[in-house]
Amino acid sequence: MPEEKYTTYGEDARRLYVEENKSAKEIAQLLPVCEKTLSEWINGYRWKEERRKARLQTQSDEATVKQIMRKFLAELSDKQPNQITPADLDKVSKLSSTLRTIQSMLDPKAATVFVMKRFMEFVAGKNKELHQSLLTVVPEFFEIMGRQ
Repeated sequence: MPEEKYTTYGEDARRLYVEENKSAKEIAQLLPVCEKTLSEWINGYRWKEERRKARLQTQSDEATVKQIMRKFLAELSDKQPNQITPADLDKVSKLSSTLRTIQSMLDPKAATVFVMKRFMEFVAGKNKELHQSLLTVVPEFFEIMGRQ
């Protein structure tokens, strides 16, 4: 692996791949590193595994924040209105903000596009006729997803 290039661009490339879910092709357009080198880094440094773990962690974080929020809101509902403090309201605000941030990282549209692309590649390799048929309905599916 070109170590000098990795020293210069490796961490940025890893962040784009693992944390921002960019493809090697997209990263190659952003950084002066070719797709072949990026592919070597992705496989050699096990970025696919890091990416998978990051996604699972984000989902786990969302569940944890929701659980904390439910518990705290239940505690607040047991209080009289005059017993709710500014610190209580601040905590609700911070939990809500944290939850929104986590949920924005779990973009269902991006996940749908990723899975659909992989599925269409699979179908293309197995059954060209089915692949052509699906190409006529996939745009309609994304149109419906866009409205939701």
